[in-house]
Amino acid sequence: HVDHYLQGCPPDADKIWELVSALLAGRAPVLERRFG
Repeated sequence: HVDHYLQGCPPDADKIWELVSALLAGRAPVLERRFG
């Protein structure tokens, strides 16, 4: 089960921070819909 996926290998620090800060604030993160 995957809850969230960040694109990139590795994803850049800004994208990681956006995801983590949204989760900690109780907001649904805005994620890209495309995988691969």
